[in-house]
Amino acid sequence: NIPLQNTKTLGGKAFDENNLIKKKKMHIKVQCTSLLMGYNQISKIDKFYEIINRVMFNPENIGWIDLSHNHIQTLNNEFNHFPNLKTLYLHCNYIYDLNEIVKLEKLPLLSLTIHGNPVDMIPNFRLCLLYTSPSPRDS
Repeated sequence: NIPLQNTKTLGGKAFDENNLIKKKKMHIKVQCTSLLMGYNQISKIDKFYEIINRVMFNPENIGWIDLSHNHIQTLNNEFNHFPNLKTLYLHCNYIYDLNEIVKLEKLPLLSLTIHGNPVDMIPNFRLCLLYTSPSPRDS
C-alpha cells in the first residue's frame, strides 16, 4: 500500500493542501480611525455614539469625523464620546445658532470646518469662535 497524500504542484513546487488550508486561517484586526458620512441627508445626530458603537469596534479611537454636506441643525454632546477626535467636518450643513458650536469647545480638536452654515453669517462669528475655543496649548 502506498499512502495517498494531498500533495499538489503549484509553479513547479509541491505543497500539502492541508497545510495550505491551515495557513489561510488568519485573524485580522482592522482599526478604523475615520468616519466619513458626508454628502448624505443626515438631519439629526441624536444617539450618534450609540449607533456608531453598534457598527464599529472601538469607536473611541476615531480621530476624524466628516459630517459635511448634510442637513444637521443642532449638535449635542455625543462627540464627547470620542476622546481622540482631532478633526471634525461640519461645513455645509444648516447650523444657525452659535451655541451649537460652543458645545464642541471641550473637544481636543485641531481642525473644525463650519463654513457654509447659516451661523457663518453672524457678525464677528470667527472672533466669537476663537474666544470660545480652547487654545491648542491648553489641550
